[in-house]
Parts: sequence; C-alpha cells; structure tokens
Amino acid sequence: MPEPKDKFSISMDTELVQRLDAIAEARDEARSTVIERIVRHGLAEEESFLRDMENPVDRAIVDIVTDNPGVLRTIASLVRQQLTDEQLAGLRQQAARGRERQATKKKGVRRAT
Repeated sequence: MPEPKDKFSISMDTELVQRLDAIAEARDEARSTVIERIVRHGLAEEESFLRDMENPVDRAIVDIVTDNPGVLRTIASLVRQQLTDEQLAGLRQQAARGRERQATKKKGVRRAT
C-alpha cells in the first residue's frame, strides 16, 4: 500500500499553471503527478547547489560574481542570455541569503564546539 502523501497549497503564476496543465494533459496524468516529478528531479540539483555553496572557494566565486553586475551581465551575454535588472537583483538577493545562511551555520557550529 502506498504511503500517504502530504497535501499543501501553493501559489503559482498563471502561465506556469497553464504549462503544467498542458504537460499533464499530454501525458494523461494529474497535475500533482507532474509537479511531484518536476520537484523530485529539481531537488537534487538544488541540494547539490547548496552543498557547493558550503565550499569556501565556490562561495567566494559566487560572491565576487554577484557583487559585480557587470560580471554577471558579461557571463550572461557569453551564453547568449540577457539579464533584466529584476533578474540581476534576484540573483544578488539569493547570494545575500546564501551568505546569511552560511554565517548562521558557522555560528551554530562554533557554539556546539
């Protein structure tokens, strides 16, 4: 017998919901099945990224890049992408949150020793 699943509500942009529904319909699956599959695959990538950010060298590189908008825009243009000011601000906020999490984690380790 399958293990019961947790239920929760999420808010999502209308366009994303429409895209999810199109995939669900094409695969003859429920929307929740599609979401669960996407999350399952995406979680490993996110967990890997978080582990990478615990590495001081990787963290320093990310900090340098995100603290310099010109560097970010240059990297984006090299891969034929354009960053809007909003996207750039979002990347910088994510980097700041990562630094805060890392600092909090280090404080917790110091207190435990």
